[in-house]
Amino acid sequence: MKRISVIILSIFLFTFSAGFFIASGDIYFEINKNIEIFGKVYREVTLNYVDEISHEKFMQSGVKGMLQTLDPYSVFIDESKKGEVDLLTTGKYGGVGILIGLKEDEITVTEVMAGYSAQRQGLKVGDVIIEINGIPVNRENYDDISSWVRGEPGTEVHFKIKRGNEAQPIEYHLIREEIQVKNLSYADFIPGEDGILYLKLDRFSRRAGEEIKLAFNSLKEKGKVNYVILDLRTNPGGLLQSAVEVLEKFVEPGEKLVEMKGRSSESNKAYTSTEIPIIHKIPLAVLVDENSASASEIVAGCIQDLDRGIITGNRTFGKGLVQSIIPLPYKSILKLTTAKYFTPSGRCIQKFDYSSKSKGVILLIEDSVKKIFKTKNNRIVQEAGGVTPDTVLPNPELSHISQDFLKRAIFFKFAAKYLIDHPNVNLENLTKEILLSGFKKYITEYKVQHKSKFESELDEIIELAEKDKRLTTSLAELKSLKIKNKLSISSEIDHNSDEIYWILLSELASHLNGENGKIKILMNTDHQLIETVKILKNTKVYSKLLTVN
Repeated sequence: MKRISVIILSIFLFTFSAGFFIASGDIYFEINKNIEIFGKVYREVTLNYVDEISHEKFMQSGVKGMLQTLDPYSVFIDESKKGEVDLLTTGKYGGVGILIGLKEDEITVTEVMAGYSAQRQGLKVGDVIIEINGIPVNRENYDDISSWVRGEPGTEVHFKIKRGNEAQPIEYHLIREEIQVKNLSYADFIPGEDGILYLKLDRFSRRAGEEIKLAFNSLKEKGKVNYVILDLRTNPGGLLQSAVEVLEKFVEPGEKLVEMKGRSSESNKAYTSTEIPIIHKIPLAVLVDENSASASEIVAGCIQDLDRGIITGNRTFGKGLVQSIIPLPYKSILKLTTAKYFTPSGRCIQKFDYSSKSKGVILLIEDSVKKIFKTKNNRIVQEAGGVTPDTVLPNPELSHISQDFLKRAIFFKFAAKYLIDHPNVNLENLTKEILLSGFKKYITEYKVQHKSKFESELDEIIELAEKDKRLTTSLAELKSLKIKNKLSISSEIDHNSDEIYWILLSELASHLNGENGKIKILMNTDHQLIETVKILKNTKVYSKLLTVN
């Protein structure tokens, strides 16, 4: 009987093994078959298509087309864009120390970093870049500009810029240096409050956790830290490891922080806190919004699940996917989604199901049958759709004129011009009356146009009425109504004077002192931050938010 059992077991093992190898062989057969088909199509098209084509761009289009059936985060990166990955993974790059942006079709310097080549040689915020290395720059080649500016430290890059009303362009020959990117754009006590430490974290590249540690240790020498606000608004994320290192500054050792689950064994990993936290048992608030994503959501979700602090602001973006960097031949890279991450309670906050749009490429597999998730204190928290704050604090909407002027960079351009005309301005002495008067003068001088919200929406109705001959009488009445209710830009500025004053002041501070200066000014009107401070200082409300009702 024993011998029969052994034979049966042996047959079972052989069948199982054979099945495994056959299944595995099927996968590799399918891969090889489709690579052969892909290669044949590529060869035939490049050799025989009626018009000559770019071999490299055609191949890249094919690769990108395949990846587009997956998710937006799985992408092919060629050698020219490799610096962006290096920036994330190392926190460093070779450059001149500027940030640029597109301001009404002009490539404009939006920030000059202190201590680097651009600042030492005199580039200013608001300078419009005309040429880089002899190549005219414009909206069409905007995406290529960073690769032209960045390069090996010690090499030279040539700029031609336009500044204010100066007749002739100014030329600069700047030497690239190793730029160390900061994760923390602001770290200090909130003025006028009792020991509230405010940390604005913009990204999760290398040293994010180390920067928080250094900032905290430095600032606690200035005074006692009674509360901490970690602001992750507009933080798009970064490295998972950096998120873990940030969490370890707040969370007790032995706590599960985040777990990754993927198809391969290398993608399955759980992270547990191992450090003694430097910010120990201090009341904590994490500020988030709809642009807080990825690593920001790992931090916010973990803090919420462990009841380590409160989450305030708006619901986060909802990116629960993890990417791996895979080197490819010829210095190109594949950034591939290889896992989903799960917070300590076991929830995945991924908002979009990309499998439904993959045209059958992705085979849908349910992550979990678990639907109810609870924090350490047994509070119920939601799964898909991002991290929902414990207290939702919507920001008041800006006026129509402010939104219009921000979109068109009117405030930005005014600040650049104002500082050229007033190089020694002291922002503390700049009253609302003086600043708004200067802004109105700028609006008139540069013939800035603006339609009120009423006028804009009325124009749309008039346009519809003009297409219908039956509405001739109504059309005349609408046009008369528009004339009678036309609001001057000056009256619009006066009606929103407080709001516009603080925006203008923050733009001037940004030009003079970078993001740090801008944040300090906007603290005076930041509704979400002001309300978060109130909650933190109210022990009863803070405790209630962290317990089951």
